[in-house]
Amino acid sequence: MGEAVKAVMEVMRDSENRRTQLEAAKMLLSIGGVQQEGKNKLLQAQIDKLEAEAKILKAQADKLEGSVVNRDLLLALSNPQIATRDYDPKDFGVDDEM
Repeated sequence: MGEAVKAVMEVMRDSENRRTQLEAAKMLLSIGGVQQEGKNKLLQAQIDKLEAEAKILKAQADKLEGSVVNRDLLLALSNPQIATRDYDPKDFGVDDEM
């Protein structure tokens, strides 16, 4: 694209004909629009990729969270002292005086 822009710029600069200069200016705008459209598509593809990666990470986090909950539940069920222990509300930051 860089060579095309240079060629059109030379035509604009060297031409004495206003119509030719106008057509060259339109070509430059068209080239710029194509370049911007390409950049927009690239950015959209990058956004789509990041969103897909975020979904994968969320699924992995959910899986890990489920594993931790299952581990804690199995631990509590396998140990009667833990399963039947009375908990003090203060352990959880709850004040008895309400």
